[in-house]
Amino acid sequence: MDSKTKIILAIVLMILLFGLVGIAVFLSLIKSPELPIQNISRTTTISIICRKPYVVIGNRCCADNNNNSICDIDEITTTIIVEITTTTTKTTTTTIRTTTSTTTTTTIPIRCYYPSDCGNSSVEYRCIGGNVYKISKIPICHNEGTPESYCTTIVSRPTLIAQCKENEVCVEGLENCQRRT
Repeated sequence: MDSKTKIILAIVLMILLFGLVGIAVFLSLIKSPELPIQNISRTTTISIICRKPYVVIGNRCCADNNNNSICDIDEITTTIIVEITTTTTKTTTTTIRTTTSTTTTTTIPIRCYYPSDCGNSSVEYRCIGGNVYKISKIPICHNEGTPESYCTTIVSRPTLIAQCKENEVCVEGLENCQRRT
């Protein structure tokens, strides 16, 4: 055999050898009890991360410079400085300056977390022009779960439900026209 044929034969043998080793490794991975391919699952967790001095309160970051787990915006701090001067019988006068810091924590109530905290939806039947109209009231919570939350109610426009005939009358609160008696 000439040297060119030997080199080609060596390359072919190396390719076959590497291919067989690759197949063996692949098969061992498939059969490996540590890697059950059919039971792979993924879990995604979303976390809110705040950098100091901010902390997570609810679903938002807010400043907490005094590390008490209360948003600084929700706290009211009052500092009272008291100056006391005392005089002794000697001719020396001493001034003592005392600083007292008082922290008052005010809890601001959260008015609503959900629309249901603002009341229940309701329907009224009203008489307008002798006919039955339906008016819906729907409670709404704005800025849910925050100290700025507040409730409002959306009142729908009157919707004609029934036109009363000559022998019928509309009665407040009833859904249908009633026969005259």
